Amino acid sequence: MNIFIGALFLRTPVRLNVVIGAPGRVGGISLVFLPETNLFQPARSQLCRLATKLRRHTLRLIRNILAARNQKENLPVVQTNAFGMGYGALLMFAIAILAGASFRIEATQPISSL
Repeated sequence: MNIFIGALFLRTPVRLNVVIGAPGRVGGISLVFLPETNLFQPARSQLCRLATKLRRHTLRLIRNILAARNQKENLPVVQTNAFGMGYGALLMFAIAILAGASFRIEATQPISSL
């Protein structure tokens, strides 16, 4: 996916050797996880986990493309990471507020066992 999304958004050329090697890499990773795939049952909980993993994979793909774009533009790594984490924190704060989460800090110290 990185190959084609990178070509689409970053205008990087798709190299033939990478395209030829990609199915072998996917096949090798599939063989590693073959025992787990044999246990897969299409129950609701399993499908929810699969959807979560696909969503995580897609977000990771977007992150990789954005990092490559930032590197191509010679943007400083520390500052772009700081902005990304700041925006992420603000987004999570907004989601928590909308979900009705309460924000409180426990002022007690846990009792440690001896």
